[in-house]
Amino acid sequence: MVALKKHIVLLFIFLITIFTFMGCSIENLTFKDIKDKELFSYIDTNGNIKIKSRKDKIDETLISGDNVYEYDFNLNDYLAAYITKGNEKRSIVIYDPKTKSKNIIGTLNSPRSIKWSPDGKYIAVDSGTGSVGTIQIYDMKNKGWINISKSTYNYAWSPEGNALAFGVWENTNPPTPIEDGRTISTAVIFLNQKNTIKTIMKGSSNFYIYPVRWIDNNTIALSRFNYAGESKESYFKANTSDGSIKEAKKSEAIIDESLKLPEEVTNVLYDISPDGKYVLYTCYDDKAKAQKVMLWDVANRKKTEVCQGEDPKWIKN
Repeated sequence: MVALKKHIVLLFIFLITIFTFMGCSIENLTFKDIKDKELFSYIDTNGNIKIKSRKDKIDETLISGDNVYEYDFNLNDYLAAYITKGNEKRSIVIYDPKTKSKNIIGTLNSPRSIKWSPDGKYIAVDSGTGSVGTIQIYDMKNKGWINISKSTYNYAWSPEGNALAFGVWENTNPPTPIEDGRTISTAVIFLNQKNTIKTIMKGSSNFYIYPVRWIDNNTIALSRFNYAGESKESYFKANTSDGSIKEAKKSEAIIDESLKLPEEVTNVLYDISPDGKYVLYTCYDDKAKAQKVMLWDVANRKKTEVCQGEDPKWIKN
């Protein structure tokens, strides 16, 4: 309970810092007020990270001048991490909104995704230009990178942040019809166990399998795709403690299956609001020749154009 209260207080301070940076009056502003504004972030057409509210006219710049490609927030320590745009070499930056300081922690080849661990101790960065990627993990305490020396596909942090699940490209015989005949297995790196990597479920010549999400700190939802046959996709639950694997329903593996989102949403990256009532996503505006942020109303099954920009994310406590 004490830890929860501390988290709420720090989140309040973080959002007040944002509001102060915006030049907004914070007199009489309460934590409930901030939650009620339903804040989200996005990247504008100039590569700045902005904070916007679904309910009122707040639309202010939080980070500017770096032409941001992708980003994520750490609400444990109230930091942002982002990838700058570039050709192949792109910088990985940690930003502190309280001091407005920027710290470049590395320059990588073609980084495309960045994600803080839930405990804020690590940052995972996925690099690549196609279905084959590489994952590197930045250790905030030791100020260094942990390299996963395997070709990877997709990744997901455990709820406690001490493990990262990912797909691994591996050779198989006979070869598969994809990626030079390789298949995908699922593995986990345990950062609290000397960075031990353990294979959870191996792919084969008939199918590949990759992590969808963590159900709890010991259970991973997996998606298996068969290369042939009528039933091409199936789902499993894998226990990382005892090694057991059980079949699962799609609704168990994919948390937002019950929302029945349209293909326009599910075909791109999207983010569901904490109350499950709205979904933010990006689509291309042919007339404006630019990306635009869209809002899907789950109950009314209605979409609304919010603004030009991309990569919208709800600010969640």
